[in-house]
Amino acid sequence: MVFGKTIVLPGEFFEPSSQTPINPSEFLLRLRETFRTLKPTPASCHSSTSCFVHTALKTCSHVFVRVEELKPSLTAPYQGPFEVLSRTDKHFTIKINDRTSTISIDRLKPAFLLNDTDSTKEPFPVQKVTIWLYFLLDLIKMCPYQRRLALVVRSD
Repeated sequence: MVFGKTIVLPGEFFEPSSQTPINPSEFLLRLRETFRTLKPTPASCHSSTSCFVHTALKTCSHVFVRVEELKPSLTAPYQGPFEVLSRTDKHFTIKINDRTSTISIDRLKPAFLLNDTDSTKEPFPVQKVTIWLYFLLDLIKMCPYQRRLALVVRSD
């Protein structure tokens, strides 16, 4: 509607068709042929998220397992290390507290353990050192309450 123009009925917006009426069976055949030629568009999946999988998971002997619960602050996000008993492409069977559990690789992180042969070596000799800490009050300076830290090292 435009100001100053006459009101038009909705049926007057369309022009009469110049085509001759179509037989319903012909219309149905053309409609089926048109739908046969239609190709679907590829669907998109917005909910799939890719997960990082460490390459060392294929060969590691022990893994850490991510805790999937609400945790209080300053708690470890992973538990373990746990021994790997068997593995597939998406799941690992691990030993947790003398029980076997099957866990998805999305929750796993490889554990890099030190060799046991390193623990048999002799440790370095350690000297006994006593460290005494003294807090000295510096009364000479302008600020009489300033404290200084002095380290006194004495070997026994």
